Amino acid sequence: GVYSVPADNPFRVVLSGTLPNGTQITKTLSFRTGTYLFDVDVSVSAPANDGSSLWLGWGVFENANAERDQFDVSGFVYLDSTQKVNSIATPSIEKEGLSDGTSVQWMGFANKYFLSALVPTESSSKSNVRYGRVDNFFIARVKGDTTSGSFKAYIGPKVFEDLEQTGLDLQRSIDLGWFSFLAHPLLGLIKFFFKIFGNYGLAIILLTLVIKAAFLPLTRKSFESMAAMQEIQPEVKALRERIKDPNQLNTEMLALYKKRGVNPMGGCLPVLIQLPVFLGLYNALLYSIELRHAPFALWITDLSAPESLVVGGIGIPVMVLLMGLSMLVSQWTTPSTMDPVQKKVMLFMPVVFTFLFLGFPSGLVLYWLINNVISIVQQMYIRSERKATPTQATLVASVAIFSFGFILTLM
Repeated sequence: GVYSVPADNPFRVVLSGTLPNGTQITKTLSFRTGTYLFDVDVSVSAPANDGSSLWLGWGVFENANAERDQFDVSGFVYLDSTQKVNSIATPSIEKEGLSDGTSVQWMGFANKYFLSALVPTESSSKSNVRYGRVDNFFIARVKGDTTSGSFKAYIGPKVFEDLEQTGLDLQRSIDLGWFSFLAHPLLGLIKFFFKIFGNYGLAIILLTLVIKAAFLPLTRKSFESMAAMQEIQPEVKALRERIKDPNQLNTEMLALYKKRGVNPMGGCLPVLIQLPVFLGLYNALLYSIELRHAPFALWITDLSAPESLVVGGIGIPVMVLLMGLSMLVSQWTTPSTMDPVQKKVMLFMPVVFTFLFLGFPSGLVLYWLINNVISIVQQMYIRSERKATPTQATLVASVAIFSFGFILTLM
């Protein structure tokens, strides 16, 4: 049936049953509007006091033959008393798990997008948690007292705001990697842009362009440093051929760098500074439930899944191929101190990345594609004498790219 939850009072469902030995079990579920969190109260009326205790179990079943997403790892997860989130993938779960005495704030099962968590409300229950498996059935259980137990449960999507509103630190179940402190604000910007344009694909494009524009001064410095290093390579090669003593060679090399005003690390440092931001955005896009089933344009109907345009019964990953091509162009136009043979070998990297990205969510592919395209535009204007400055070119190209993406959403 369909039930309506009153706005001012919880809606309660009472489940009761009697075991063959006469033990009566009553479970009361209390639901409220506007939240996936609900209360679970359990009581046991035993005919005789046999010294046993009440345990509340939480089980999930996983089909061993189910199709697996390489980025969607399900398993048992819990927040311990030291505020550390621990996660054990289901293939690693044995028949016996946590023993008595392991204190938790909450525990349950989670995958990429959803969480089912059980929260003990009594200190004695928090210290008595177990988990294990029987074939493909996984179970976690929390101990109450002898005849009753009160718990809270959450079953729902891993939306950061919803989890945070519970006040139980359930948002800690969302793992965005080492750079989560950057990933969360970037994800917030994506949501903000989505509210304006109503399309997560456009939100990803706009955020990528904003980040590239913000880092343009560092990009220019890195590019100019690499170009300067490329210019002095003939002199570096001559020194290597003339001087065989390593210490003397290092001294002469440093003197050459100082004379020509070149910093050998100048091309790497700006890139390293930008890396945490890009990795944070990468994780935000990879694990964001907001992209689940979110369409972009044309054949790209789910930004959380790989894309392919079906032509004559054959799926062609158009955006992945464009991304690989953009990587090839970007690498070819970037100044390099590698010799011709090394540079040709490195040109295989775009091919490797293209095959690697075939299984990636289309939202991530879109991010890398836009990032590469705007990088190519910036490089073209940094390395050549043109009327427009790199900043002007970035602005014009960003408007053109975003406008093109917007037109695609209308088709």
